Amino acid sequence: MLDVGGEGLLRRFLPSAKCLAINIAERGDLRYGGHRLPFSDGAFEAVVSLDTLEHLPRAQRPYFVAELCRVAQTMIILATPYGSETHKRLERQALEAYKEVHGRDHDYLREHVEYGLPTQAELTALFEEYEVEMRFCGNCEEQYMRFVRNLRHSTSRAGRIPVLSDALSILRNANLWRTYRLDPQPCESSNRVYVFASK
Repeated sequence: MLDVGGEGLLRRFLPSAKCLAINIAERGDLRYGGHRLPFSDGAFEAVVSLDTLEHLPRAQRPYFVAELCRVAQTMIILATPYGSETHKRLERQALEAYKEVHGRDHDYLREHVEYGLPTQAELTALFEEYEVEMRFCGNCEEQYMRFVRNLRHSTSRAGRIPVLSDALSILRNANLWRTYRLDPQPCESSNRVYVFASK
């Protein structure tokens, strides 16, 4: 399995699978320039890309997806934030809130806003030659509220030694006890979309 844009974390969930992570940063097993993947056609049984597509300008996304498909033998799994109007608005608000607190952009959020979150129509077009299932999960409004709460928490504890309440806040926001249902249809507050494309 090839994990494109990954940092090797996928192996924790699939310990028995051979999984190679490739990234443009020095966080994967291999580093590449972000263009053509350095593998032959069909080199991997499956290709996974989690939280990468939204960091590419729209004009580059078709080529990126074509490269995922080229090196996959049977399946491509892609996950990205879902681009509903509500989610896009909340991402802009989150970026502004972060700027107010830190005086600078949040790099990931800036790219989300600048490049746009992928929509269902865009994802369908990117995988038009494949048998595709999409599943949606999470709630972008809840995610936004957690983000803002964490921003407030980080400013309120500046200069203090972390205490029990800080630890409890971190655990509460980590979603360790939350279960997610994958829905076949999106709603306006869907947070993420998972694309399962079969050859």
